[in-house]
Amino acid sequence: MAILQNLSSFAGVVSMTRGYFVDLPLTTVTPYARVESPAPTSAWSIQLALISFISLSLLGTGAAISLTRRQEFSKACLQTPPQVPYLLPVLGHLLTFVRAPQDLFAAIPQLFGPSRIVCLNFGTNDVYVVSGPEYIKAVWKDTKSMSSCDGLSLALRNLFNTPRRDMVCIRSDKSGSSHDPHPQSSTRPEDRIFHHMFKATADTLTGANLNATASKFQVAMKRRIEELPIQHEWVEMDDLFGFLRPLIANATIEAVCGTAFINQYPDFAENFYGFNDKATSFLYGWPGFLMPRANRGRERCIAIMQEWRRTFDEQDFDGNPMMIHRWRYFSKMQGMSDYGVACQDVGIVWG
Repeated sequence: MAILQNLSSFAGVVSMTRGYFVDLPLTTVTPYARVESPAPTSAWSIQLALISFISLSLLGTGAAISLTRRQEFSKACLQTPPQVPYLLPVLGHLLTFVRAPQDLFAAIPQLFGPSRIVCLNFGTNDVYVVSGPEYIKAVWKDTKSMSSCDGLSLALRNLFNTPRRDMVCIRSDKSGSSHDPHPQSSTRPEDRIFHHMFKATADTLTGANLNATASKFQVAMKRRIEELPIQHEWVEMDDLFGFLRPLIANATIEAVCGTAFINQYPDFAENFYGFNDKATSFLYGWPGFLMPRANRGRERCIAIMQEWRRTFDEQDFDGNPMMIHRWRYFSKMQGMSDYGVACQDVGIVWG
């Protein structure tokens, strides 16, 4: 998760078309990005939006995607900003954006100054880059209407391989993620998947539950460090990150999923990272057969989650109660398969 820091210095991105918004809080040169694009109407527009979102996230150490749907705004209120020059007609800035987004965004303040609105061209879509704290302040005045429903749908389908039939159920939820459903929504209360997702997170990853999970992580991490075959002598590590990664991963999984889970499925973390190494390619929409090792890792993680749910013993569970809350509302939903639930469980561990 990205940690929003120093909002007054954030710069960002905006595309003004038909009032569909995407907000990407990032944490580097353009730490805050705001993208508005038309609702996806084809596979191409979905992939274009996805490439935009993920490429933006590469500018920082993390990103949290949130989308906002609003009323159609008056075009009379919009002024045409200057166009950033590009060489390729039709494609515009798209290839540069995908290959080296940091170079593209670094050039904008050099051309137009640190606080301007400028236009990028991504094929059939225009994207407007906005910088200046006054714009970010205006964005955050309307946070109640923001949600991550559309961004989550894209991630569930492309990254976590949620079946299309389950995605029909997920995308049919037009009620939003807030406590009160959208007044024009006809979604059953039991099928309000985005509301239930956010409520389960808010209920189980705050307060006493979060403290208990953090304490369990500390205990699990301490135990793993003490079990290492390292004494009082200095030890040289060729890859410090590779050394720390399985320690942190297994301690985190144990804190969230419980001790019994990590003992029953010791290969989960290895398969998880085999899949995670190609996460960006999955998000771009690349088919799994092009990344066989990562695809096998993803399928193994999903299979583990399926088996764990079938054999789950609540009396022996010492992890975070979020999974239990999620399974309870999933059991009441129409059209959600066991495989689809397992895909989302992998997403919870990933996310």
